[in-house]
Amino acid sequence: MLLAGTSAAVVLVLTPGLALFTALLLFVGLLLVRHTLTTTRTAVAQEAADA
Repeated sequence: MLLAGTSAAVVLVLTPGLALFTALLLFVGLLLVRHTLTTTRTAVAQEAADA
C-alpha cells in the first residue's frame, strides 16, 4: 500500500496528464526493486547460514 501511495503522489506532481499510466509504471518499478533487494538479502542470509 505504501508503494502504491508513493507512486501516485509522485506521479500526480510530475506528470498530471498521464498520471494513471505513469503511476502504474512507477509502482511496477518499485515492486521490482523491492523484490530484488529482498531476494539478495535472503540469498546472502542463506549463504551465511550454510557456512
